Amino acid sequence: MQKFVITIDGTSGVGKGTMAGLIAQKYNCVRLDSGAIYRSAAIYLKDLDYNLEQDPKDPVKLVKIVELLTNLPLEFKDEDGVLKVYLNEVDVTSQIRLEETGGLASLISKIPEVRASLLARQQQFALDNSRLVAEGRDMGTVVFPQAEIKFYLDASPEEKAKRRFKELVERGVEADFDEILEQLRARDYQDKSREVAPLVAAEDAIVIDTSNLGIEETFAEMDKHLAKVFNAN
Repeated sequence: MQKFVITIDGTSGVGKGTMAGLIAQKYNCVRLDSGAIYRSAAIYLKDLDYNLEQDPKDPVKLVKIVELLTNLPLEFKDEDGVLKVYLNEVDVTSQIRLEETGGLASLISKIPEVRASLLARQQQFALDNSRLVAEGRDMGTVVFPQAEIKFYLDASPEEKAKRRFKELVERGVEADFDEILEQLRARDYQDKSREVAPLVAAEDAIVIDTSNLGIEETFAEMDKHLAKVFNAN
């Protein structure tokens, strides 16, 4: 089977994971959640008592951080259609979705040495699998610039905050809408303004604003483009 890579980039809370899951199911692709890699890395370092704001500025500690992340004990498992994330054989799927974890991941994602240490690990997924759908913030620009088809999803901060608030409430997690909105805005700014691999749509990406689109509508829009590419191969 021909090697085939699909990338989905975009800001936090636009449904990249949901779309990646639907694409993986329909087109028999392996999923790569790059955000989960960075979030797991942040959890791993925090559990080892690293200060993710200060320690990366220390050359000695940075070398150790890179060494640890190069051997990050991370595993993805597809369990009944749900992508589960295991760190040191512990299920951290719920923990990596916390806003606090996302903020820590955004901090370390700005560090060139950290990105370099995790880049090869991400690219290996494409070598190990014939069909890959990769979601993140620099999948189409840095990690898989030669991907066969690239998407960039976006939505207004307010709409993303509504979705996140609804998700947390439905899971029985106490949530504050204004706090979520503030955190999302801060993360978007941090991701778009970082010096290394800032969040931006690839020049050849298909940009979709999901602010007024539901899950089915967003997938239908993406599937129009995917069907053309797959039918041509």
